[in-house]
Amino acid sequence: MGNRGNDIIRAWLNQPASRRILGSIAVNVERWLRRRRIRPAAIDPPELGGSERVGEILSELEIFLLEHGTEFQSLIASGADHLEKYLERSFRNYLLDRSRSLQTDPWRFFYRASSEILRESEKFHHQLRSGRFFMFSMKIPSLARPPLREEEIERISFPLSVHPQLNELLAAKALLPLAAHFWREACLIRGEDLWLDLRDFVNWVFRHVPSPREVSLSADYESSASDAGVPGVERTAEPASEAFPFACDIPRLASCFVNRLTWEERRIFYYRMVCELDWGAIASRMGYAGPSGPLYRYGQVETKLKRFLRDQEMLGPEDFTPQEWEFFCEALRQILKNVFSPP
Repeated sequence: MGNRGNDIIRAWLNQPASRRILGSIAVNVERWLRRRRIRPAAIDPPELGGSERVGEILSELEIFLLEHGTEFQSLIASGADHLEKYLERSFRNYLLDRSRSLQTDPWRFFYRASSEILRESEKFHHQLRSGRFFMFSMKIPSLARPPLREEEIERISFPLSVHPQLNELLAAKALLPLAAHFWREACLIRGEDLWLDLRDFVNWVFRHVPSPREVSLSADYESSASDAGVPGVERTAEPASEAFPFACDIPRLASCFVNRLTWEERRIFYYRMVCELDWGAIASRMGYAGPSGPLYRYGQVETKLKRFLRDQEMLGPEDFTPQEWEFFCEALRQILKNVFSPP
């Protein structure tokens, strides 16, 4: 950023009111890091940092503002009322990204690297399911089916006689042939061309390739709706409260959202999310003239859902966690199943 932008940020940092805002953010972020058990490399862990940990976070926050000043200078200059909340969210996401590396969070790191490689490849097509989950295919058209079951993933052999280290797969020339093999074998098992969930591919890789030695994978890594988890991890119907401190609120949140929907919206959501019917079948069951009717109403439901979740921790866009989203979706399905019967 230019000198003038730097001057704006530095002048703001020196104001007493700004120091109070930053101090409040540092305290909140320290609690959030402790609660989420996130350990950025630049900040001492709770058992070592003690009372000085908030000061370390405050110093990192100041560095963050100076390094990313172009994103905040207009907001700071305007004196916006929501400045403190926006800064805190941005800083939390920054620390979260820094904590996700091949050493500290190999599953997510590999997932993100894989999505970028597949997105840039001309041999693969990609799309987002429900606006969130990365799906890939090598043919168009392909069919959107339920995720692979664990026994199906187990049937897909690893094509290399010598299993590489995880970091060796982070190059396109290594990962793309592996993804192509996984896609072809999965399509062969199902007997049709498929859109595959990237999480299933990553879970399959982690079955055969050792993760970095320093890392012990635990149940808070992402898994798909197929219940195909990381090797050695048993996924249960409900997460342990210690591992997922917010999971106890998910059924309540799901119930609150369903209560906000009209009866017609609930039916459309049920047919699409639980029964996985196509739009033509939904239109026929609900008396619409064509599939565009329920598709439009479903879009309205999705808009309501985004607004409902935008301020929910671990489900909002700023600190979205795929694992929590899966539990939320499962809670929605259970509620809708209790309301409606299968068609």
